[in-house]
Order: sequence, then structure tokens, then C-alpha cells
Amino acid sequence: MAVHVARIGLVHINAVGQAKPHVDMTIGEAATSSSEHRVVPDPALPNTAGHPTVATYLTLEDAAGFTLNHLDQTYVITTS
Repeated sequence: MAVHVARIGLVHINAVGQAKPHVDMTIGEAATSSSEHRVVPDPALPNTAGHPTVATYLTLEDAAGFTLNHLDQTYVITTS
């Protein structure tokens, strides 16, 4: 059985809905940004690329044959 453990973290989201590190934002972007819990990219887990929402990540994992095993504020664990 394969296990994927992905982290969930608070990410800055700019006005067009893209995840962007706060340090890379202009003052104008930072003033209009918000924060969301998103899946943190992990090179070992391809479905985490681009800070997907939890719902998007779970959809991608399901398509890859993985099932949700655990979800909380900091981790999402899927198994095959």
C-alpha cells in the first residue's frame, strides 16, 4: 500500500486567485491579498504542484487511485 502525506499550510492568495509567497508580492498585491489553507508543494508528490486547494488535491489523488485516509488542518493522508 502506497501512502501520500501532504502538508496543508496557510498561503497568501493574490487578487487573481494565485498562490504567491508574501515576500514576492508588491505592496499593492499584498494590500489586496488574502490567505487560504492550501496543500504545500512537495517534489515527491506531483499532485501537490502549484498549491492546489484541498478539494482539487483530493480530486487529483482520486484520479491517481488514492483514497482519503485522514484530513486535518495540517495534513492530508491518502492511501492506494
